[in-house]
Amino acid sequence: MQKGGNLQRRWPYASNNDICWSMQRLIRIPLPRALALVLFLVWWATLFTLSSMSPPDLPEMPLTVNDKVAHAGFFFIGAFLFAAALRPDRGIRSGTHALWITVLCLFAIGAVDELYQKLTPGRTGADPFDWLADCLGTIAGAWFAKWYFQPPHGELSNSKSL
Repeated sequence: MQKGGNLQRRWPYASNNDICWSMQRLIRIPLPRALALVLFLVWWATLFTLSSMSPPDLPEMPLTVNDKVAHAGFFFIGAFLFAAALRPDRGIRSGTHALWITVLCLFAIGAVDELYQKLTPGRTGADPFDWLADCLGTIAGAWFAKWYFQPPHGELSNSKSL
């Protein structure tokens, strides 16, 4: 009996040991561009609202989370939503262009947010490490979106992937 043949009959995604593509096929949930745009605008409004609050007014996190992890996670979500709204057949020439536009725009949003916090009473703001965490979360979220919206391995697509 062949070693890989039996496994391939039981699980069709086992060819080429490409588990990553198999997971993408299993977890893919459609996200319409309009919904992604609305969710991104809600994300941005939430960012502005949180940045406008003084420390006593800020909501407490339900779990103890490092501040930098919270920054990176929040910007991961924002980058994913922004990239989802910018998918290639929306006038952007390729997934790579959409990726760079996402990264540059969210880097700028993170920098402006840090400067804005400095103007908020009771906030220090302008923390370069907060902005660095924002940037790392942005890069991770944009790359995740690029992978997520790419057609699964072996499937053809009419549009260029993000």
